[in-house]
Amino acid sequence: MKKSILSLSLAVLSVLLICSCKDDDEVVLSTDCYISSFTLGNVKRQITTVNSAGRDTTYTISYSALYFPMTVNQLDGTIANKDSLPVNSDVKAVLATVESSGTVVYKKVSEGEDAWKAYSTSDSIDFTSPLTFRVYSPDYSASRDYTLQVNVHQQDGEVFSWEKVAEPAVWSAAEAVKTVVWKGRVWLYSKENGSVRVFTTALSDGKDWTEQPVSGCATADVVTLTEFGDALYMSGVDGTLMRSEDGLNWTACTADRSVRLLVADRTHLYALSDGRVYRSADGALWLEEALDETPAFLPVQDFATVSYTQENGLERTLWIGNRSMDDYPSDEAAMVWSHSLTAGQETAVWAYFNA
Repeated sequence: MKKSILSLSLAVLSVLLICSCKDDDEVVLSTDCYISSFTLGNVKRQITTVNSAGRDTTYTISYSALYFPMTVNQLDGTIANKDSLPVNSDVKAVLATVESSGTVVYKKVSEGEDAWKAYSTSDSIDFTSPLTFRVYSPDYSASRDYTLQVNVHQQDGEVFSWEKVAEPAVWSAAEAVKTVVWKGRVWLYSKENGSVRVFTTALSDGKDWTEQPVSGCATADVVTLTEFGDALYMSGVDGTLMRSEDGLNWTACTADRSVRLLVADRTHLYALSDGRVYRSADGALWLEEALDETPAFLPVQDFATVSYTQENGLERTLWIGNRSMDDYPSDEAAMVWSHSLTAGQETAVWAYFNA
């Protein structure tokens, strides 16, 4: 019993000693200095539309930039929005919410050390140029800088703008024109008064064109010009397949049928022949393709074709055109076909899109 009372007495004495020392404890401030999150407030944006009178009219709206999150990269000390704000967003005066471990100041990247401003949730900030945000640790023994950039779209994502780069008189009267990007240059083939002419320009230019001498393709249907592998291919008006390795000298291929080229993907050329679709890996042997609809819906004129690889690796080919106006005078829409190949797939059924 004595031992128990002694133990209890010692425990009570310890608590009293600890309590008596509490007022003498020193408060230790943190040395952490970082920004954990950065959020923009409402942003004004000008929108231009056409009014009922057919005239352009401009008005201003306000939207929450919360839907365009700012990413804080702690490794390289940057803060930016990966998804740019909509075009015509005004970021000259925007409120921001900064969560940090200490005191925050900021200035333009181009300004000197005497330009620092204290950050406040109630003061708007000019985000039109890159800023440096600095956070001081609570004990002011350390600091860390972040470079901040607010990205704004410079062009409306739903508007495609085209710039006229050239309109040389040498092909302004051409009956047909087709261009391809090949071997680092833009190649333009035109046909005028039964003659094929070839012009080239640097890929970065588009304004200065040079006419090149060409041979062996006098009967070419230039709109069938197609790049495939390391060569260019065209069909002749008589169905002959032609090939060139330099774009200037053309020779007829030994093909097993007459064809009219449509398009090419990574592995095959595609062409029309006898009202059917065929493919070839070498331009010589042609194999018929499967269709999910009757060949009567295949377009035979005014072709537009494109082949591209999607992010998931699917290789898609789109083919759009019209049927014969003589045979189908009541057609009101183009015929649209699609062809998709997965990696390693040799062939696939062409799918018809019923308008």
